Amino acid sequence: DGTEPARKKKKKEEEEEEEEENDQGGSKKKTEKDTVRTCSVEERIEDTQKKTVLLTKRFCVFSKRYEMKGHKSETRLHQGSSSILLAFPESHPNASSDLETFKVYNYLPVRDVGFPFVVNMDLLLTANRSEFHENEDWNVQLRGHLVEAVCGALVSSEVMSGLGDVPTVAYLPTKTTDPFFVPFVEELYAQVAKLRCVEVSGGGLAEPGSVVYAQELTKATKTKMTMTTTTTTAMRLLLQELHGVQAAVRNMEAVPPYVLRRLGMEEWGVGKVVHWVEKTPQLYAKKGGDFFLLLLHALMESGRNMGTVAGMAIWPCCSGVKGGEKGDDEPLREAP
Repeated sequence: DGTEPARKKKKKEEEEEEEEENDQGGSKKKTEKDTVRTCSVEERIEDTQKKTVLLTKRFCVFSKRYEMKGHKSETRLHQGSSSILLAFPESHPNASSDLETFKVYNYLPVRDVGFPFVVNMDLLLTANRSEFHENEDWNVQLRGHLVEAVCGALVSSEVMSGLGDVPTVAYLPTKTTDPFFVPFVEELYAQVAKLRCVEVSGGGLAEPGSVVYAQELTKATKTKMTMTTTTTTAMRLLLQELHGVQAAVRNMEAVPPYVLRRLGMEEWGVGKVVHWVEKTPQLYAKKGGDFFLLLLHALMESGRNMGTVAGMAIWPCCSGVKGGEKGDDEPLREAP
């Protein structure tokens, strides 16, 4: 009737599962694949008029299970693996604003250690749940896996899609208030510097140190006597058009200046673009009128006067003098 083969099949599957178990409490050797999802959290806050309002925050959640090999923490000897969950807020403020930081959780909140994302991991805590046991093998190993988890999230296409125009490196911590996590921050930056995690023009990802980003153009407003900072779309598009340059395609204004410096990313202003034009006139000659108009717009936005711009060798003409023999009809760029 087919029941006996079914029993044999089930028994064989159970035996295979038992073979996969390790010596520490029967946890399977296999680790879960990383998973990404979104979630919403509602929080009641008081507005400026002391009225209670409901604030909804959306998070992009990344989680993965890791093997815990050879640890000697007595209270976790029965466990051979542990999960780490990271939650990144989807509405990231401009880097000029104060970044919101979140608490580290061990299922229940422990405390805020200065990270711009939520961490949930099974760290061993003191009796009052306020401190992390710094020398426990289990905690030290989990801290190492936390570096892996953050690096995995930075290069996850699903996380990148969930965070919109904000680059994932914008969520790197700039500091920590907890001694236990200082080694984590240092190791994280060392690993991210070697990680192809920044989306660049032409498609694909590049190591941060090889990427350039558009300079912020600062303009004074006469009405408020303050300085407002904005990176023009023109500058971002210009950099993405340059041959031999890996330009960031996402909004780098969201990345704290400390992170940009620590990763060695280079800021390019319109002056650098003009220098590129001067060094590669033949490549520039092949650019269309749209590129010239973007360059002109960026120059004017940067505060240069028209007399200075008129003297730059960027203007379209068909003289056939610069970069070719007389009589050539190739469109070239030179000062009028």
